[in-house]
Amino acid sequence: MLLCLQCYVAWFGACPGLKVLAPYSAEDARGLLKAAIRDPDPVVFLENELLYGESFPVADEVLDANFTLPIGKAKVERQGKDVTITSFSKMVGYALKVRYFYN
Repeated sequence: MLLCLQCYVAWFGACPGLKVLAPYSAEDARGLLKAAIRDPDPVVFLENELLYGESFPVADEVLDANFTLPIGKAKVERQGKDVTITSFSKMVGYALKVRYFYN
């Protein structure tokens, strides 16, 4: 069986007027999916299937029926002071593991 994994974020991102969402955590997925459903513009919601086996903590406020995350606004997972690392979807987990050592 041939398994072909592709990331369509760049392909969809090149389409004018189309909003592309690729969440990392369970909170991101819940908040962004609800925002995508309520958005009047076309939205593509892409999930990385490699994240399906991951566990994420979920705060009580996320379980509220009105919880949404804003589309188009970056989420700061961890504040830094010397280096900025940007990422999306599964790569956020790897970016959070990065440590910056300064001598």
